[in-house]
Amino acid sequence: MHELEEAARDVVDSWESGDLAGAVTQLGRLLNNQDLNRAECADAIARAREIHANDQCVIDPLPLVAPAEDGTYVAAWLWIPNP
Repeated sequence: MHELEEAARDVVDSWESGDLAGAVTQLGRLLNNQDLNRAECADAIARAREIHANDQCVIDPLPLVAPAEDGTYVAAWLWIPNP
Protein backbone atom coordinates (compact mmCIF):
# COMPACT_ATOMS: atom_id res chain seq x y z
CA MET A 1 0.00 0.00 0.00
CA HIS A 2 1.29 3.44 -0.85
CA GLU A 3 2.33 5.54 2.15
CA LEU A 4 -0.24 8.24 1.31
CA GLU A 5 -3.06 5.71 1.35
CA GLU A 6 -1.76 4.29 4.62
CA ALA A 7 -1.65 7.78 6.17
CA ALA A 8 -5.21 8.50 4.98
CA ARG A 9 -6.40 5.25 6.53
CA ASP A 10 -4.68 6.24 9.78
CA VAL A 11 -6.69 9.48 9.77
CA VAL A 12 -9.94 7.55 9.29
CA ASP A 13 -8.98 5.00 11.94
CA SER A 14 -8.05 7.79 14.38
CA TRP A 15 -11.27 9.77 13.84
CA GLU A 16 -13.06 8.57 16.97
CA SER A 17 -10.18 7.16 18.97
CA GLY A 18 -6.49 7.59 18.69
CA ASP A 19 -4.21 10.46 17.78
CA LEU A 20 -6.22 12.23 15.07
CA ALA A 21 -4.04 15.34 15.15
CA GLY A 22 -0.90 13.24 14.72
CA ALA A 23 -2.43 11.24 11.87
CA VAL A 24 -3.55 14.42 10.08
CA THR A 25 -0.11 15.98 10.59
CA GLN A 26 1.56 12.89 9.10
CA LEU A 27 -0.82 12.92 6.11
CA GLY A 28 -0.12 16.62 5.55
CA ARG A 29 3.63 16.01 5.66
CA LEU A 30 3.37 13.26 3.06
CA LEU A 31 1.17 15.40 0.79
CA ASN A 32 3.66 18.28 1.03
CA ASN A 33 6.52 15.90 0.20
CA GLN A 34 4.58 14.69 -2.83
CA ASP A 35 4.12 18.29 -4.02
CA LEU A 36 7.87 18.89 -3.67
CA ASN A 37 8.66 15.64 -5.49
CA ARG A 38 6.33 16.57 -8.35
CA ALA A 39 8.01 19.96 -8.72
CA GLU A 40 11.48 18.37 -8.67
CA CYS A 41 10.41 15.63 -11.10
CA ALA A 42 8.49 17.81 -13.57
CA ASP A 43 10.86 16.85 -16.40
CA ALA A 44 10.40 13.14 -15.65
CA ILE A 45 6.61 13.55 -15.59
CA ALA A 46 6.73 15.32 -18.96
CA ARG A 47 8.95 12.58 -20.40
CA ALA A 48 6.60 9.89 -19.06
CA ARG A 49 3.71 11.56 -20.87
CA GLU A 50 5.70 11.85 -24.11
CA ILE A 51 6.87 8.24 -24.01
CA HIS A 52 3.92 6.37 -22.51
CA ALA A 53 0.67 8.37 -22.48
CA ASN A 54 -1.89 7.14 -25.02
CA ASP A 55 -5.37 5.60 -25.09
CA GLN A 56 -4.08 2.65 -23.06
CA CYS A 57 -1.93 4.55 -20.54
CA VAL A 58 -3.13 7.72 -18.78
CA ILE A 59 -1.03 9.89 -16.50
CA ASP A 60 -2.98 12.18 -14.16
CA PRO A 61 -2.30 15.94 -14.17
CA LEU A 62 -0.74 15.53 -10.71
CA PRO A 63 0.58 11.96 -10.68
CA LEU A 64 2.18 10.33 -7.70
CA VAL A 65 5.94 10.25 -8.16
CA ALA A 66 8.73 8.42 -6.38
CA PRO A 67 12.24 9.65 -7.15
CA ALA A 68 14.88 6.93 -7.18
CA GLU A 69 18.64 6.97 -7.58
CA ASP A 70 18.62 6.28 -11.33
CA GLY A 71 15.26 7.75 -12.33
CA THR A 72 11.72 8.47 -11.22
CA TYR A 73 8.64 6.32 -10.89
CA VAL A 74 5.58 8.13 -12.28
CA ALA A 75 2.16 6.66 -11.49
CA ALA A 76 -0.03 5.87 -14.48
CA TRP A 77 -3.39 4.29 -15.18
CA LEU A 78 -3.29 1.31 -17.52
CA TRP A 79 -6.42 0.35 -19.46
CA ILE A 80 -7.22 -3.35 -19.23
CA PRO A 81 -10.31 -4.31 -21.25
CA ASN A 82 -12.74 -6.89 -19.92
CA PRO A 83 -12.21 -10.38 -21.34
